[in-house]
This record gives sequence, structure tokens and C-alpha cells, in this order.
Amino acid sequence: MFVSRHPLDTGLSNIKADFAEGNAFTQRMDWLGEMTRLEYESAWDYQGKLGSQFRAQSYRALVSDPQAQIARLLEHAGLEWEDSCLSPEKSRKAVITASLVQVRQKINTGALDKWKAYAAELEPLKETLDGDEWLREWEDWDNTLHGS
Repeated sequence: MFVSRHPLDTGLSNIKADFAEGNAFTQRMDWLGEMTRLEYESAWDYQGKLGSQFRAQSYRALVSDPQAQIARLLEHAGLEWEDSCLSPEKSRKAVITASLVQVRQKINTGALDKWKAYAAELEPLKETLDGDEWLREWEDWDNTLHGS
């Protein structure tokens, strides 16, 4: 399974996270852009090779329609539905991730399109991603994932 979130939103999130150690590529937009392009090239390659075994999931679709999208994810993984899937904020399980704060929140759309407020500052990242054309290709692909 591969979750696809807008590359500029992901880039902004990585830059703002200011990781204490490791992930040095997140502190330079050119490196971050290169890693992002490689990540998607790899995902698209796996999707082509694995077909229906590979599940790509649009983050936008997931947070906009969580019940339907989570049901599809669980079905793909051969897992049963649990109502608790819609309330991750209620889980008391240990979480060790840079996304700890987000994991403890209700499923929401608050992380969508945050990059737009920083479009000018993110221009070097966008350029490294090969600009508007690459982003349009990504958006077209991501839009195909909404009903999958």
C-alpha cells in the first residue's frame, strides 16, 4: 500500500518538522524534491509490475471520505472492518513517529492544500519536481485513486 499526498503538502510538512536527526534531505528543497520524484517513480513502477496487488491510496480521498476509503483499504489487506478505524484518536496504543500529534487527532481535512499559502517559498521544491507539468501528472494520477 502506498498513500499519495500532494507532494507540495508533503514537502511543506517535512520542512516544518525540522527532524532532530536523520532525514537530512528534508532540509534542502532540491533534495526533498529529488527524493519525492524518486518515491513516485518507484510507486508507479511497482503499480505497473504488481497490478492489483499494489494498492495506491489518495490521502485527499482518505480524509474526505474515510469510511468508504478505509473499508477499501481493509478489503485489499484482507482485514475485517472495525468501527475503531474511524476514531484513531481514541487509540491508546504506543506511537513512535514524527506524526504523533496528527495520529492523536480525529481524521480531518486540515492538512489539505496548506502548501498554497507558501507557494512562493516552495517554488524551488516545485522546480525540482519538474514544475507544473509534473504536478498536473501527479494530480491526474491521484484523481484516479479516489474510487479505487
